[in-house]
Amino acid sequence: MKAKVIESAETVCTLEIEVEAEAVNLEYERHFSRQAAQANLPGFRKGKVPRNVLEQRIGASVEQEALNELLPKATMEAVREHKLRMVGMPSIESLDYKKFAPLTFKAKVEIKPSVALKGSLEGLKVSAPSANVSEADVDEQVLKLRQRAATIGEETGNPAAMEDSLLVDFEGRINGEIFKGGKAEDFNVVLGRKQLIPGFEEGLVGAKKGETREIKVSFPQDYDAAAGTIDIKENFLFWIFRIQKQHLGNNQVGHIVVNRGTQEHDAVFKQSGINVITTLTARSLLNHHRD
Repeated sequence: MKAKVIESAETVCTLEIEVEAEAVNLEYERHFSRQAAQANLPGFRKGKVPRNVLEQRIGASVEQEALNELLPKATMEAVREHKLRMVGMPSIESLDYKKFAPLTFKAKVEIKPSVALKGSLEGLKVSAPSANVSEADVDEQVLKLRQRAATIGEETGNPAAMEDSLLVDFEGRINGEIFKGGKAEDFNVVLGRKQLIPGFEEGLVGAKKGETREIKVSFPQDYDAAAGTIDIKENFLFWIFRIQKQHLGNNQVGHIVVNRGTQEHDAVFKQSGINVITTLTARSLLNHHRD
């Protein structure tokens, strides 16, 4: 690969980059082989389609995939070679890309400006941000991970309990009139997730399949449909059709047990090998710093 700086300013640098034809062809062949092995064409066995037929069918897609690999790779190599402190994403110009030929293009890169320090830092005081992540904070985040990966299990004949999934119809009225959002059919609600107006989910605890339950609630102050009727308690009728147990996320992808004294959480853990406590703590610190 060849790269040279053709234009440079305080915060912008333009690179002219050329990738050798051999490297372009190798990238093309790599993607072609992968797609060819997966190609299913009528009249041919999988993996046995003649190359000329495949070129007609998947050639354009392979070229695009190869280009998507070559551009960022070559740009980053050029940035490192010239020791540029890049910020943001480069913009690509004057792209010339053909099979069996060198790839050439220009990359306009925003860079950090050089800052000359004037004066002395002696006696300057700074305070570093800090964040306190408690065990309760970590437990809460782990539980959210489990809830996010929860699956709906078997139907149960037991009365509804918190964390159960209910299939319901409901209808509510204000001053005798059904209001916008006050009626729904085949509505799924998980008790305890605060999906509905405060009082609804608590009012459904203990309900049984086939039951019609009346719940009286007060609308919260910021609820649009209840403007001007905030202090009025209205009746809602719920028809319960199905009650199912929820299974919190476990080892569908990976499994990790997080111990907190006498507490223990099973959590879905997609980033295998990374300690979930470290991950959550680092994220909390980062968010605090951004704030």
